[in-house]
Amino acid sequence: MKILIVGPSWVGDMVMAQTLFQCLRQRHPQCEIDVLAPSGAGRFLSACPKYVRP
Repeated sequence: MKILIVGPSWVGDMVMAQTLFQCLRQRHPQCEIDVLAPSGAGRFLSACPKYVRP
């Protein structure tokens, strides 16, 4: 299964979205999660646990 999330523009909102990514990964461990986000928020994702592929 592939999941595309249109991510929030603000880094603070991206921090709060981490719970969503964790829940998706727990419910669907084999899924591929991609996030479409602006560069500032995308840089945050590269420093986070690997729930998603930025």
